Amino acid sequence: MLRYGTGGQLIVNPGSIGQPFFLDAQLRKDLRAQYMILEFDDKGLVDMDFRRVDYDVAAELQLAKDLRLPYFEVYYESLVNGIHHTHHQEFLRELAQKEGCDRELDDWLKSGND
Repeated sequence: MLRYGTGGQLIVNPGSIGQPFFLDAQLRKDLRAQYMILEFDDKGLVDMDFRRVDYDVAAELQLAKDLRLPYFEVYYESLVNGIHHTHHQEFLRELAQKEGCDRELDDWLKSGND
């Protein structure tokens, strides 16, 4: 993603590790990791080269399981199917309650964030 902010600053999102977000369903089919190479000269930005590379999704998912990553099913769906629930607040709220993450967050907030 490339755009300019309200202050005229250049905003670039160089990529993602298996979680690219595209509104277009066709673009969501390519779930490879993405990154960007920026080239500058003395006058500023010359070129941007977006690249995609394969990575071991099964190993990433196993690591997430081993580390007991919260919201694993959401992570799985994102990495394997390209389905993202970032903006589905009701779904995420229900999942947080199911996994107990809402209580964990409440406890942390009440503790003074130490």
